[in-house]
Amino acid sequence: PGDAIRDAKVQVLRAIPPITLQDTLLGQYEGYADDETIENKDTNCPTYAMMKLSIQTSRWIGVPIILEAGKALDERTCEISVKLHP
Repeated sequence: PGDAIRDAKVQVLRAIPPITLQDTLLGQYEGYADDETIENKDTNCPTYAMMKLSIQTSRWIGVPIILEAGKALDERTCEISVKLHP
């Protein structure tokens, strides 16, 4: 049974096309360089990243998967949000 789950996960990961620059967003929160621990005040180091990916299977085709991560966001969370459409 464990092999079946592992095999299904591998199948899904293989069905994800390569991520392109058009599918990503990088940013830096305002005031990041003002932090006293940041030596390079001209830094453009991203503190936020978002990417959109898709899974190219009959079940998931056309369903966007959004991954977000950031530093100094309002709250620390880990969540999965599902929006169903008719």
